[in-house]
Amino acid sequence: MPSRFLTIPFERLFSAAGHLTFGAYGIGVSAGDNVRTGFYTEAFRTPDDMDRSRPARLWYRIFNPTYHVVAQSEVYLRIGMTRSPVDVTPTNTLGYDFITIPENWPTGIPMQLEMLSDNSAFIQAKELGLNDLCQFRVERYGDHEDDTWPFVLGFASSVVLEYSQNCRYGCL
Repeated sequence: MPSRFLTIPFERLFSAAGHLTFGAYGIGVSAGDNVRTGFYTEAFRTPDDMDRSRPARLWYRIFNPTYHVVAQSEVYLRIGMTRSPVDVTPTNTLGYDFITIPENWPTGIPMQLEMLSDNSAFIQAKELGLNDLCQFRVERYGDHEDDTWPFVLGFASSVVLEYSQNCRYGCL
């Protein structure tokens, strides 16, 4: 089964999040220390060609928007998903992640990370149904005692859903 990728852009910021740039033209989201802040993605419908019998992976990117160089640190992140099937009460899934920020992490160099849930794929096999409407909330828990990165953290302004393509009607 080939993998497909769906980029899901951010829709709106929450809490104290702001916009920032990376590179010459990239727009990101800032997530400060000592606050809970982040962004919501746009809502999207489960892709028609998604093989829902297999788990799906969720990717995101973070970067250092500051010129500060510090010792190795930890960042505490949370990604939530609301899934709204037709004519059924919506359900919520949460994933927590501690990310190790390397010592001397260069400014503007992104890290691509996979959001895991209990050390497995964030979206489990058969969790999504046909025509489900989904939306993600990506946030940094900067006020958590284990979040030791003392500066603003940058998020790329989208997440990427990687899923297996159902080749029942042919694969691209």
